Amino acid sequence: MARLAALNDLFQRLGTSLDLQRVLQTVVTASCRFLEADVAVISLMEKDGHHLRLAAPQGLDPASLSNARWRVDMELVSVILGGADPMLSRTSALCPAVRG
Repeated sequence: MARLAALNDLFQRLGTSLDLQRVLQTVVTASCRFLEADVAVISLMEKDGHHLRLAAPQGLDPASLSNARWRVDMELVSVILGGADPMLSRTSALCPAVRG
């Protein structure tokens, strides 16, 4: 029942904004809560089609990752892009800023 309530809350929040950045941040924040994760990111493909850029971080310092981008031919990025579903990772390979 808690998951259904969380999804309902997410849909209500998403319905109140047309701003892409706000929608992405809402989704990544809700994902952290829903998955009980400390860190999550949403990345978007750059216009060049060869890089992903950080679009919405949660649990990271956005200033430290303001220029973060990853080549799509990196092994982990290729695996993520090759699937149709979101991917959970227990590694910080894409986000060195979370390495402790």
